[in-house]
Amino acid sequence: MAALNAAASFDASAVAKAQDETLAEAERLNVLPAPEKTPFEHKYAARKLLQERCQVLEAALPGAGTTTPWVRALLGECEAALGDIGYDVEEPHAADPCYARALAALAPGAEALDDSGDHGDEDASEEARLQAAAADEETAEDIAVASAACVRDAALVGAPKHARGAELGAAALRALNGAAVLWQGREQPRRAFRLLKAAEALERLPSLPGGAGFSADTLREAETKTIYYLAQVCASLGDGAASANYCAQTLERQLVGPTPSFDGVTPLDWAKNCVGLARFFVDQGAVLDAMSCCRAGVAAARLDGVDDDPDEPRGSVVADAHKCWAQAHASRAESFIATRRTVGWLSILAEVEDGAAPPKPPAATLAADFRSLGAPERSPDLVDGIGGDLRLAFRAALRALRRARSYYVLDGFVTEHVDLARLESTCWKLVSLKEPDYARLQQMRRRRVACLDPLRDALQADAYRDLRATLGYEVAQVLAAIVEAKAERLRRYSGQALRERQQALEALKDRTCDVFDDFLKQCAGDARTQPGDTPRSAIERLAESDVEAYMNAQFVAARLRGKRFVAIPGDVRHAEDSLRRYKQCVADAAAAKKARNLPEDFFARELDLCEQMIHLLPTKIHHVRTTGGVLEDF
Repeated sequence: MAALNAAASFDASAVAKAQDETLAEAERLNVLPAPEKTPFEHKYAARKLLQERCQVLEAALPGAGTTTPWVRALLGECEAALGDIGYDVEEPHAADPCYARALAALAPGAEALDDSGDHGDEDASEEARLQAAAADEETAEDIAVASAACVRDAALVGAPKHARGAELGAAALRALNGAAVLWQGREQPRRAFRLLKAAEALERLPSLPGGAGFSADTLREAETKTIYYLAQVCASLGDGAASANYCAQTLERQLVGPTPSFDGVTPLDWAKNCVGLARFFVDQGAVLDAMSCCRAGVAAARLDGVDDDPDEPRGSVVADAHKCWAQAHASRAESFIATRRTVGWLSILAEVEDGAAPPKPPAATLAADFRSLGAPERSPDLVDGIGGDLRLAFRAALRALRRARSYYVLDGFVTEHVDLARLESTCWKLVSLKEPDYARLQQMRRRRVACLDPLRDALQADAYRDLRATLGYEVAQVLAAIVEAKAERLRRYSGQALRERQQALEALKDRTCDVFDDFLKQCAGDARTQPGDTPRSAIERLAESDVEAYMNAQFVAARLRGKRFVAIPGDVRHAEDSLRRYKQCVADAAAAKKARNLPEDFFARELDLCEQMIHLLPTKIHHVRTTGGVLEDF
């Protein structure tokens, strides 16, 4: 009889009204400006309000009668809000049980998910990974269906005019998203991923009867959060492609309405994120997607009429977009090229694969240029170069690079300026690989030197030693290629024309060796012994990634020094210098192998040539000294 009296006195409309008022007041408190000394004061007040509401609902359960599922769902709604507050006030231990109770009430089964298994495990077979991914998808669908049914059933028995179906659905997503963030912070990304996939599956369900249909206006914020969190969790799981896809979806969703409002994000911040995504697409070879992001980023940055952040001005975002645009076209150009090792004293050359058809770029997966931006403003430098002609990609890249370099000047942006110069050099290198004409090929090589060598001379400070070494190695390699090409054509000339070219080539050879020597000097300086350290050779102190370049520079310089284009009777200085360098190559290789456990075949071909020259040169030098003759080129 007491239970019947309690049920008869239960006023569902009053309960719904009180729920509305409590949640609204809690939300108001949540968004109030935080006092400096007590930053969580308002959030604590909101938490107290919600905790009191939970006590009222729990007390009402015995008399709820047929509306018991609805009251339990309302309780879960409050618990989801409490979980968010617990996380916001840096009390994850308090948020955890709140989220668990909310999930049990609104998304049955989600509270039991764990972090076991990993379908991204590199050691697992492809079949095992696919099976694990399919199992996760099936679990997410099951939880979504159970959650929707729970919300629908609760709304059907709730107050007729205050069923709160859409609000309860939003609370289910709130709990799934909040719990996912909590477990991601606890380094359980697989558990977080499963919770978010359940939220994603719940969002995809069609509208359900009984007032529990998911209102797009009510749930849009939760949906955007789900996608945003999935981008981060997928990155933690090592799934870069999925992470980029979710990043793109987040960016597209932030373009709200017929005109871009960026959903609370400043256009400049949105543009930065867009250009960052473009960099990822470049690395993945998704050229069209990268271009779409670059265009959209430039358009969004230019919508930011006021530059409020002097450290990250709008110009840097536009410049970064142009740099990424150039990288996209350089990446496209590289797809034409097959790189292989060749025999010869210039140890590594890239050559075009004969008869290779240019591959098509991957199809675009994003809405072209982010359609929500309308017709984004086009930079005149963002010119398409996608097609079957390598030169189109090259020209498009150069236009963008010029625009980027106009912002990233050397005075103030040393690293960025050098990166752009090296990228321009790479573009010239790529287009030169299909150039059959000797004069044009040499001119392209000289363009590469002109891009880099002035910067190398400008970076004299000790702080720029690494950059100077990087530039020096690339410049020296290009100069060595020029010397080799010119040397092969000397036989075409005779008389005065030959002598003039020999003298010019001798000077160019000396310049090339000087650049190699400067590179070796910078490397040795970078490996200076600290006080108290055991004395070691430069090769032993170098970073492992620099050893091969250092050895190659020693070897090529030794070969170049041994060449003499202007003969001087009795002069063996160049031969002695070459012999010293060959011996140093052998000693450095032995030291490198011993210090780093390098394979026995490391630098094997070059070392074999060094040994031959170490055996041959002393005899030749002795012969020239005793006869006063000319040491032939070797």
